[in-house]
Amino acid sequence: MMLASENPLEFVIDKAWPCGWFSSQIAAMVLVGLVLMVVLPLIVRRQKGLVPRGAYRLAEAFVLLVRDRIAAPAMGPLATAFTPFLCTLMAFLLLVNLFGLIPLGELFKMIGLENYPVGGAATGSIYVTGALA
Repeated sequence: MMLASENPLEFVIDKAWPCGWFSSQIAAMVLVGLVLMVVLPLIVRRQKGLVPRGAYRLAEAFVLLVRDRIAAPAMGPLATAFTPFLCTLMAFLLLVNLFGLIPLGELFKMIGLENYPVGGAATGSIYVTGALA
């Protein structure tokens, strides 16, 4: 009965940090940005040989999907020029929404940082959605 009395979407709601202007959704976006800046260069570093291996295969499939299924039908011959930008946006959107499903705020509470909430889907904010539009 205790679980029914709590709000099941509590970890999704945006919460302010003590400084006032920083929030849990902004913290999630910064965390995703840092992950992208660290992980993507490691994945797409120069391949040795013609056959892609490991995570590079996944990255190549993602780039081809964005270029052939999203950019090419909408932009025509300009698709190749905008593919890196669109891949960055799509990777950011994918990761920020996947991080929104993880209750990171609960993990921060467990380590004693309950005043600094992190988490929630950043695209749940109208400001982020408007900026990406």
